[in-house]
Amino acid sequence: MQVVQRTSTQLTLRDRPVGIWLLGSFVAAIGLLIFISCEPPVDFFGASCIVLADLAILFAPVETCAFDKTLDRVILTRQGWMGTAARERLVHKIVDAQVEEFVFLGTRFYRVNLVLISGKHGVA
Repeated sequence: MQVVQRTSTQLTLRDRPVGIWLLGSFVAAIGLLIFISCEPPVDFFGASCIVLADLAILFAPVETCAFDKTLDRVILTRQGWMGTAARERLVHKIVDAQVEEFVFLGTRFYRVNLVLISGKHGVA
């Protein structure tokens, strides 16, 4: 997660799916090697790997979370190849922020749950 903007009234965070991009690139490279080096029907498997990896890379969304005290808003946007989806919540309705840590192959990942007064969860 990258801090895009940080002031006394605003905080903007952006999360790019670098892991999906790297995994997709690796699968596409393996698929290309299979496609080049093998005869039918195995080369169709390589072509399928290339297509699926490219689709995963294209459809992986970039998520942005913007906290703005002056507007009293938290704006969660998910921007992908097919468009942008945005959700807004009020900052003063956030009661708690829960951070969950996951460790996968030695890499730490964090999930932030915003607990609102209404009891709904928004993931940042």
